Amino acid sequence: MKVTQVPLSTGGITAGAADLIRERVIKITDALLESWSELSASPLDPLATHRKKRKGRPITGTIRPYLFALFPTVALASTIERSFSSSLGTAIQDCAEIIAKSAGLEARTEETKSGWVSSGVRDYINSLTVENRKAPEPDISRELSTIESLNLHDDKIELGVRLDLFIESDGTRYYFDLKTPTPNSGQPPLMKKKLLEVQSICISEGAQSKGFAVFHYNPEGTMAPFSRGGQYFDYKNGEVLVGDQFWDFIAGPGTFRSFMDIWTDVGRERSVDLNGLLGIRGSV
Repeated sequence: MKVTQVPLSTGGITAGAADLIRERVIKITDALLESWSELSASPLDPLATHRKKRKGRPITGTIRPYLFALFPTVALASTIERSFSSSLGTAIQDCAEIIAKSAGLEARTEETKSGWVSSGVRDYINSLTVENRKAPEPDISRELSTIESLNLHDDKIELGVRLDLFIESDGTRYYFDLKTPTPNSGQPPLMKKKLLEVQSICISEGAQSKGFAVFHYNPEGTMAPFSRGGQYFDYKNGEVLVGDQFWDFIAGPGTFRSFMDIWTDVGRERSVDLNGLLGIRGSV
């Protein structure tokens, strides 16, 4: 049976936090409109000899002639979506920090942590995070127990690691590494390595900590199974938070729904401008 994490707070998104998140979403919207308005002004060419450029740089994957020929609006929307997704990560971190702070929790993004562990700990973590790992089955309790034992050795080395989000609650340090729900093959082992390293440093310091791999939405649906990186992460014991599990862990049940309501409201308010990027007049 899968472990359900107890929320760090249960107050949901406060009115003040909602205003700050709204400002952050509007900022993303404005940046999107500014960077794509010039590109969308000219039609897509299925026989283009060179990729179009945005701010002087080629846009990856824009020449797909069959899609452009049949569905130019869809092709443009797909291209814009790719760019939007690449800049979304920072906004998600910022919004999570806003929600946590509004709940009275200490929170920071881009948290850097350094400390000393035994060389045996480093080697053990490396063995667990090789690409295409097959065995043993992930078990975060066993892994942390092994790290604690190995850390008793005197041959210390210094480690440094950066995590996307840090929250402290009731004396426990929570570290989160966030990725899109479609990571490339090299991302899950790197996420796992960072999470084990930061927890091993905390073990050396005698501090309570927990690390979570986060995929901030589930592309299959909020209730659908999700197991990206399953050969590295202990899903059964709650090492991974997906979609609403992450947001509701920070501020209680319903947080993710409230969070998405803010995004939806901004989308409706700016629909004329956003649809204009695709050559669609008016709101939909």
